[in-house]
Amino acid sequence: MLGHKKGARIQGDEKEMLQARRTFLERGWYQPLSDAINQQVWEHLQQHKLIGPQLALVDLGCGEGHYLGRLEASLGEKAAAQHNPLFGLDIAKDAVRMASRRHRNIRFLVSDANRKLPFSDGSTACLLNIFSPRNGAEFARVIHPTGMLLVVIPNQAHLSELRNYCRLLQIEENKSEQLRTSLSKWFRMAASQRVMVPMRLETQSLVALVRMTPNYWHMSSADWERLESIPALDVTADFQIMRFNPIQAI
Repeated sequence: MLGHKKGARIQGDEKEMLQARRTFLERGWYQPLSDAINQQVWEHLQQHKLIGPQLALVDLGCGEGHYLGRLEASLGEKAAAQHNPLFGLDIAKDAVRMASRRHRNIRFLVSDANRKLPFSDGSTACLLNIFSPRNGAEFARVIHPTGMLLVVIPNQAHLSELRNYCRLLQIEENKSEQLRTSLSKWFRMAASQRVMVPMRLETQSLVALVRMTPNYWHMSSADWERLESIPALDVTADFQIMRFNPIQAI
């Protein structure tokens, strides 16, 4: 059964988690979320005339690179060779290795988002923060005055059907409001979009879904056995995409 070494220091996602994420995401289960992210990024770049090689697009906590890879493909269709350079940052070395091998035209770096980011002041047009830690002061430093911070979080009902079978980590109440408050010194929320994805998942996808999340560290052997005994389950993914503008742009 899956588990983690007691007392081990967690430095980002482990290889098993990353492989599970790639397996799950490549089956297209979260494509509606990815499409919504890509659309918001494109519309913002167009509206504020930020398309071009001068300003970077950065995924903070990029994992194995799925969302950033799909964004690159989307921008390539719309803006051809003129689109912005893309960077993916993750604290896990295995994540950066996996992402770099798959997406050759994106620059991936091992970096801790809780520390100083490897970008100059005002040099990024868009920051993506998808289920990752946030560093409001550093985000504000590197973002362009008309840039955008796009944060994705799970809503309270995310995977609620699965919680009847497994003791998954709880999602904080009022998570979106807490997020707004934590960033309010540097950013103002400009828009919010809910994305719900109904899925009919068989055993292999259910296991990959749980394995790719922080639940990986907390599931007991009994939890894994219970999960692996489910032949199929209707599950709803429930996300909130929150768009923030830097306060200096107001």
